[in-house]
Amino acid sequence: MFLFGLARFDEQKKFRQGPDFKPNTEWGFMEEKRHRRNNSISWPLLALFAVICSPGAMASLPPECGTLENHFGPFDYTVRTPQNLDNLRVVEKAHFDGNVARLQTHSKCKVKRTCSSVAGDMAYTLAVFPNHHEALLSMTQYHLQGLDKARRPMRYSPDCYFLRAIAFRPRDATVRMIFAYYLSKVGRMDAARNEYEAALEIAPDSAEVNYNAGLFFLDLNEIDKAAVYAARAYQLGHPLSGLRNRLLDSGVDIDDIEDEP
Repeated sequence: MFLFGLARFDEQKKFRQGPDFKPNTEWGFMEEKRHRRNNSISWPLLALFAVICSPGAMASLPPECGTLENHFGPFDYTVRTPQNLDNLRVVEKAHFDGNVARLQTHSKCKVKRTCSSVAGDMAYTLAVFPNHHEALLSMTQYHLQGLDKARRPMRYSPDCYFLRAIAFRPRDATVRMIFAYYLSKVGRMDAARNEYEAALEIAPDSAEVNYNAGLFFLDLNEIDKAAVYAARAYQLGHPLSGLRNRLLDSGVDIDDIEDEP
């Protein structure tokens, strides 16, 4: 399974593509509307959606997030059947190559004068594969770096893209983890905690989910919880040493951790 390196954004300030990632050549182009949307869903609405769309449930979307209906798809990014992989290759070839993943203009623009925007390419990708992990993470960085204001806004807010992904596949733990990462970066810690807890409920044996949850709780100075998740992440084979080193700096050796959080 794809090893997602959310933590490496903070540890090395660059994208980390896991062993299953291929710089896909992207999909059919659909230009997005230029009008700006609000950057976040209201707290009450987000809380209500979180309750309705628990890991085992399905929920309708807030009106401002549109619908999941699309002329092509939607398809589940985590399904690796031959047909789905073919669909993924088509979309990524036209809309989500390595350049777009790094928030740069698609490589096809070197040979074509008429090019789609980075925002348009990511939006198309997420319309066809609502839970496309790399596209969600790139969309997150696009917003966190202020590019939705400096360049071109995407069709929906970050909250909407995550709610669309969750409505489409409520039990995709990686989506929940990326959403939690985004929420923590914009200071919405209670909502981030809820999403990390949802990700851990769905995938308690994910090294990546445990690692990023450990970082989150360490940032909150909940060291005991952070240590338990860190110990679990390393037992499951997580390769990054940043969390272990930060806990050592706090006087905690995760090799001595046994208790549940």
